Amino acid sequence: MNAAERCAAFLGGRGVRRAFGIPGSEAIELLEAMRRHGVDYVLTHHEAAAGFMAQATAQLTGVPGVAIVTRGPGAMNLYPAAATAQLDRRPFVAISADHPPAEPVGPRETHQRLPLVDMFGAVTKWAGRLSAEALDAQMAESWACALSPRPGPVYWSFPAAEVEREVRGNEPPSPHPPPRGIGDAPRALDRVADRVRAARRPLLTIGVGVQHRPELASQLVALAERLGCPAIVTPQAKGWFPESHPLFAGTFGMYRDEMLHALMEEADLILAVGLDGVDLFKRWRTTTPVVSVAEAGADDPTFRPVVASDGDLAAQIDELIGVARPGDWSTRAAHAARDAVAELLVPRGATAPDGDGTRMPPQAAVEELGGRSRATASSPSTSARTRSSSSRAGGPSGRIRSSARTACRRWVPACRSRSPPRWRGRTCRSPACWATAASSCTPASSRRSRACASRSCCS
Repeated sequence: MNAAERCAAFLGGRGVRRAFGIPGSEAIELLEAMRRHGVDYVLTHHEAAAGFMAQATAQLTGVPGVAIVTRGPGAMNLYPAAATAQLDRRPFVAISADHPPAEPVGPRETHQRLPLVDMFGAVTKWAGRLSAEALDAQMAESWACALSPRPGPVYWSFPAAEVEREVRGNEPPSPHPPPRGIGDAPRALDRVADRVRAARRPLLTIGVGVQHRPELASQLVALAERLGCPAIVTPQAKGWFPESHPLFAGTFGMYRDEMLHALMEEADLILAVGLDGVDLFKRWRTTTPVVSVAEAGADDPTFRPVVASDGDLAAQIDELIGVARPGDWSTRAAHAARDAVAELLVPRGATAPDGDGTRMPPQAAVEELGGRSRATASSPSTSARTRSSSSRAGGPSGRIRSSARTACRRWVPACRSRSPPRWRGRTCRSPACWATAASSCTPASSRRSRACASRSCCS
């Protein structure tokens, strides 16, 4: 069995069903071996897209995503995807062709030669050059590294000279799932439990560390209900706490979050479950004490927990459910935060969050245009004018021009009230011009009086 066959058997045996990328001739042997082991290869338009597709597959299946590309620039195009996987905590195996190590003396190939192992080492959890002699150990070690707590990317440099070399033995090593347990410091969890037991207004904050453990969702709900406390999630943890639940307060970092910061300040303890520094889009500002439990990296300097405990999250949450007791939160606390978020997302013209009296929020513009379109469509006189113009113009292009003129008539009168006389009565030439004219109608002395600022879009 050569190295390509052993690698394909390893990937297929661990549940990989497809890989993505743009291959070079160096990868043909590996791709053919993967086909024999039931692993499809999906061609993409760009190597970075291959990496993102592989990560989406990992997110859906829990099996590390795989991308295979050529050496040199092809490998570097995969680099952004590896960096994203590191920041999003997604298991990902980036495989590229490569040159063999440079000989200390004598001729060497220079075409597409880059220090790929060194470069990928900066953004991956493991990076190395695969060799036939150590292939089994290298694949097993890096695979376990990709799946270990705080999952992330690993990089395999697979030189063409190694792909066809024979590997001793006939079977790839069997997978060894990472051990799970409370960890080496049970006293830390005891201190977290003491803090949770003493808190009267704890706030449950759920982060990216739960995303590969779907079985935690029911435990998180049970913990929040036991404490009677609001729960917030980060964008990467959306879905792990049901947004229809009465205790769900919102998604931290998705919008202006004054109402969630107010909730944090009102709390006397923040219980962070799986929270990670990469979850936070902005600087951590609250002064409320934080206790953190995670599979790894609970003592994150981003939010500086006063007590942190690493270990299996399911076991830690079970322990906390056992010591939790209802606090003093009002049953309206989470509901009020949700209402504030809903109000924030509904445009209100000049009073909307992005409107200050001189600019209209995009949501309000879309809503207003949609309302006018519906009103115009229901008007008999407008429909008659549209049919008449369409019949005179004839054909699909005539109907498009007629529609554009009808749409322009809705905006030109609004602009006409404040426009110079020499512009009066003009209409837009095309749908594209109408869109420009509409966007250039900026508020003048008030929201209802507009001045048409685009002469070029009138004829």
